[in-house]
Amino acid sequence: MHNQETTKQDINKLIEFRQAIYANALLARRDALFDLLDALLSAGPVSSFAMLSQTDQFRRKWPSLYAAVEDGVLDSNWLRCFLGQQVPQQGICVFPIDGSPWPRPRSRVLDDRQYVYQATSDVNGGTVTVGYPYSLLEWCAEPHSSWSLPVDVRRVPSTQTAQEVGAEQIRALANARTAYLEALDIIAADGKYGNAGFLRSVKGLRCGILARLRCDGCSTAHPHPRQAKGGAPVCMEHALPSKSQRPGAHPMK
Repeated sequence: MHNQETTKQDINKLIEFRQAIYANALLARRDALFDLLDALLSAGPVSSFAMLSQTDQFRRKWPSLYAAVEDGVLDSNWLRCFLGQQVPQQGICVFPIDGSPWPRPRSRVLDDRQYVYQATSDVNGGTVTVGYPYSLLEWCAEPHSSWSLPVDVRRVPSTQTAQEVGAEQIRALANARTAYLEALDIIAADGKYGNAGFLRSVKGLRCGILARLRCDGCSTAHPHPRQAKGGAPVCMEHALPSKSQRPGAHPMK
């Protein structure tokens, strides 16, 4: 009986979620866009975009499929805020942020294509392709699990860096969850975010930033002395010759 009641609550919550998306996130071509979302979520792998119109979830004729993409309008700001509010309001919530490429090497008519890094399982560890880089901010729904739920996905234009777009995503998430005082949000970032520029841009937000640092980085104003081979410790700051000792310098009188 408890399981039936829990299932009913989950179904009601899903219905409310879908109604909120339909009423607030979709501004133009609402019905066609909503059917397209259902088709994408349930159709599985498709060989062409037109095949989505043949699924049972797309209840309209095939021209509506293209009208949804060409004329449809989404309220992205509302949608990001709404998705951020679906995360639990209590406890520790971990949000990993990283980049992901969308290779489009043959789509020459697309604007603002860039050279992006694409990780592979080959021996060299990756390759460079032409396409779109994306910044993904996600929520780890289960601990010790390898999957997560996207909260904010944005394309990185050539006029911005991944760190700048990531900082915008984190600020939007922090603003959406300002009222959740009993929740501790932790942003887990990779090594490319472990620099002063990125950390300074997210300073003061109501969240913790956990970023990986490079092993050869220096976080102090003056580096520590390094042990030279066969001699005493040498600090690079004091190892430089003075002006009077440099070649071509005139001796002091």
